[in-house]
This record gives sequence, structure tokens and C-alpha cells, in this order.
Amino acid sequence: MARIAPTAVKLNAPKTAETLPRLKPSAPFKFIYHSTRWGWHPTRQRWFPMLGQQAIDPGVGGVDEHGRTALADVGLKERGWLVLPVETDEYLAAFAVQGGSPEHPKLRHVTKWQSVVTAGTRVIEECDEDGYYEWIDSLIKRGILPAEPEDHVKDMVLGKAREVASGEADRAKSKPSATRVSEVLTNVVADIEKAAGSAPKADTKGKPVKLAKTEAPNG
Repeated sequence: MARIAPTAVKLNAPKTAETLPRLKPSAPFKFIYHSTRWGWHPTRQRWFPMLGQQAIDPGVGGVDEHGRTALADVGLKERGWLVLPVETDEYLAAFAVQGGSPEHPKLRHVTKWQSVVTAGTRVIEECDEDGYYEWIDSLIKRGILPAEPEDHVKDMVLGKAREVASGEADRAKSKPSATRVSEVLTNVVADIEKAAGSAPKADTKGKPVKLAKTEAPNG
């Protein structure tokens, strides 16, 4: 078993291509933020921004042939996105994958908190979640990101969680093995209600109200 940690500098490919992970290469990217894209982390008990990625791929998505993103940035802004005003070396890393050469390696661009473990033909991608959230907190302290979403976005997240929990509760009625999952989701909903400052909503029979499905825009 071997662990391959990414680096912000292009990796020199090992002598044999077989030692490289079989993963697709990918373009470098910028992190982008939208005010409606938030989630709730049940383990960390916190709101977190669901950052998107703007690929810096020449000739694709408004990126010019030289890799400049000015036109793409305008399009993102018109759709409510913010390109994080930080240098990409704060978060961007890369590692070599199969298909290149020592002189011209094929690279898979990831965040610096991601790593790859190879075990024979298996490839497992891992993430240092603690490190990632420390970085998110640093963005909040610098005033680049808000500490939590706006109230209407909290309601959106809560509504989706209620919908999922309600569906799982219905499934548990006919499938006892789903009971534990239903209980966990009910607790998650209660945590979100507390964090959102929202009292549980109920119908005239005292049952939770299933809110209409609401989706955040895709990254």
C-alpha cells in the first residue's frame, strides 16, 4: 500500500507508469462561492459553505486559450457566484497520474487536503477534513466568507432535511432495519432546527410537515 500526497508543484513521474494511480487528469481550478449553497455538518455541528469549482481549462467555459478567466468570471458574477479572492496556492495541489511521461506528466488537480492511497489496482482518495475546515474558518476570519447562511437559506436546508427524514420515517414503517437511520435523521433535523432558530413545524395531527423540495443551484 502506498500513499501519494499531492503537491502544489508538478510531481516528477516515477520511472514506471504502472506505479501511478489510474485516475483521470483534471485541470487546475478556482474555488467559487454562492450565497445559497450551504449545508449542515451533523458531526461537526456547523453550517458549511458548499464551494464550487471553476475549471481553468483553456478554451472551455469562457476561459481563453492562455488560461485567463476574466470572461468566465463575469459570467459567474452574473449568476451570483463569487470567485474567492485568494491565491490558488492556498488550496490547489496536483499529483501525477497514468498517461504522461517524466518530462510531461499528466496531472490530476485537487485540493492540498486530498491524498491518494494505492493498494494493488485499487485507488482510494482521502481527505484531511480537519485541515479543510481550518481553512474555511480562516476565510471566515478574514471576512471572505460569512460564518453562516442567510435565514432563508437555513430554511431551505432545513426543509430538505425534513423531507429526507420524513421519507425515511415512512420507509421504516415497512422496513424495521431502516429505523436506526430514521432516528439519526430525526436528530439531525432537530439539530438544524436549533441552529436555524426554527421551532418544529407540525400539522393539526402533530406530525412533522413535509416541506416542498428546494434545490440549491448546481456547482
